[in-house]
Amino acid sequence: MIEAFINIKMLLLFICSILFWFLYTQVTITVPLTFETYNMVKLLSLFFMLNAALAIIIQVPILNYTNKLNLSPENQFVLGILLIGLGLVSLVFLPYGLGIFILFLVTFTLGEILSSPNLDAIASLLANKDNQGTYFGILGAGWAIGGTLGNIIGGFLFDYNITIMWVIFSLVSLVFAFIIKTLFTVINKGDM
Repeated sequence: MIEAFINIKMLLLFICSILFWFLYTQVTITVPLTFETYNMVKLLSLFFMLNAALAIIIQVPILNYTNKLNLSPENQFVLGILLIGLGLVSLVFLPYGLGIFILFLVTFTLGEILSSPNLDAIASLLANKDNQGTYFGILGAGWAIGGTLGNIIGGFLFDYNITIMWVIFSLVSLVFAFIIKTLFTVINKGDM
């Protein structure tokens, strides 16, 4: 574990995993609460069903397409985070119609498709054969920390103000994506 945390890229990836799961975990608590608040619980069930179906159907073609564009796993991860943020902020407008629901479904699902597998891909690129399990274990700790913080902060913000909550989460994704892109660029150039 010490060897993994000494690796600056792995430390950055660990922080990425915390922030990714912080955002992603909103789909387990604050998204359902939002749909309930707007009396759209039937659409929530539809979201989960279509999200799973879309992920299964379009994940491979989307990832093949982004690979053809020569997008690195880091760039795909950043793009995914931005799409998750766009999906989350669209929930501010959820009461205004089915189009917003579709926007949320598509952007969040695309973000999920790009982020999650590329988080693992980056970890596998960073790890050598002797410590791959440790690297993936560290990412698991990021899931635990990020998920916990996401649920606590999401619940607090939901109780405070639902609109402000989604704006904050989208701003977190925007800032997070910018910082991660900048840090990976600096690290890959060898300046860090």
